[in-house]
Amino acid sequence: QLIIDIVVEACDDELSSWALEKAQSSIVSDELMDKMYYYYKEKEKITGVYPGGSIGNTLHNFSLLSDTSSYALGCINKLIEVGDYSFSYICATNANVKLNHIQPKAKPLARALCLVTEDGERTFAISRGCMDELDINLIPRELIHHTSMILLSSYILRDTDSLIAKASEKICLEAKNKNIPIAFSLASALIIREKKEFISQFVEKYCNVLAGNLDEAYAYTGLNDPLLACEKLLDIVDFVLLTHGEKGLYIAS
Repeated sequence: QLIIDIVVEACDDELSSWALEKAQSSIVSDELMDKMYYYYKEKEKITGVYPGGSIGNTLHNFSLLSDTSSYALGCINKLIEVGDYSFSYICATNANVKLNHIQPKAKPLARALCLVTEDGERTFAISRGCMDELDINLIPRELIHHTSMILLSSYILRDTDSLIAKASEKICLEAKNKNIPIAFSLASALIIREKKEFISQFVEKYCNVLAGNLDEAYAYTGLNDPLLACEKLLDIVDFVLLTHGEKGLYIAS
């Protein structure tokens, strides 16, 4: 999913007024997104606009640090103008992240309003735009066959009937048949709670690597201890990356 992040300074009262759950990612209508955007723009609370999305950020950082190519799959507005969100996304993404296979759509690029409160916590409001319209028929099978790893997140499974969810499952099946490892980011405790049965079945069927924070692992396993959560996750996958706030990163295999 290709998403542009719009970072704003916010307070807890504003989160409540927008009916957003703090520290989680929620889907909002285009109308509410526009209302929130102009509210913070008028208050001069917008601090930055960046290419975003859990997977997009990971690919960008991986390619930047390793000087190695990666391929992003997703959808973008087919009419790109200088200075618009799609233009900004392309310009700010590392050149080693190949965008050859992103798909042009009539709808706008997805937007994520990142509301940062005084305690540093981040809450996301997302308007879908074209982010869920990935067409599996436009993805070359050779691209999947020649990759070293597939990386995806729970965000694509928020709507299990969406085109991107169905395309992702087909990609994973193709990768599994070629013994290509699949890494899955838990990404959102809210989504894990809402789609726990489906996501659990998906992970058990396809995935080799799991990544997430303790809140997400707790939503998935019911265990609030990082070591016990890692132990349970290793019953499902081969490798676990679990962050625990200021205490750092747990790696289990």
